[in-house]
Amino acid sequence: MGRLGERVQVVVTGVPQLDRSLAELGAKVQRRVARRAARQGAKVVKRVARSKAPVDKGLLRSALVVRAGKSRPGAVVVKVEVGKRDQLVAASGDDFYYPASTEYGRKAPTKGKRAGRGERVPGLHWLRRAKDEAESQATAAMWADFKVGLASAIAEARK
Repeated sequence: MGRLGERVQVVVTGVPQLDRSLAELGAKVQRRVARRAARQGAKVVKRVARSKAPVDKGLLRSALVVRAGKSRPGAVVVKVEVGKRDQLVAASGDDFYYPASTEYGRKAPTKGKRAGRGERVPGLHWLRRAKDEAESQATAAMWADFKVGLASAIAEARK
């Protein structure tokens, strides 16, 4: 099964003063400042996703987390995702993964107590809508935190 999530990518290029400021810092400090700013943006998306998530027992809303992803040189990855697949599947009592089925849709069961005719149950796309709605706010939060973090890191490096 694929990942449950939407991607927001922010690329900043062509700002000479920013390039000079970053050059004063080591790679480790650059990553720390960028990761912290990315987490602030992800928290904005998480807050909106919580408000958009469908509620049955409330497990889906409480399972949303912000996690660091696998970063590569020159990039920091932070994700908003649903944690603990086994808890959500076991708690729902269903044999399908509830977060993915609510986001993308699923085929209705054809046997058992919830038997249907196997029709397609459409997805609600709550996570995609949350990402789209919060994208500009998340970018603003990331940029604001990045500027503050960069200024404090530069001041600390010059001491």
